Amino acid sequence: LREALVLRIPIYPLCREDCRGLCPRCGANLNREQCTCAPEEAESRWDVLDKLQL
Repeated sequence: LREALVLRIPIYPLCREDCRGLCPRCGANLNREQCTCAPEEAESRWDVLDKLQL
């Protein structure tokens, strides 16, 4: 039961459907300002998984 509840909690909870949330890196409110964080680069060892078709 605990596991089922934990899995239903969103990673980035939002206050309403049209809310853009907060930047997970700098905490900027994305509804009010643009985030200046650079996008995170994926490690090359995971590239093979991107090619999987599930």
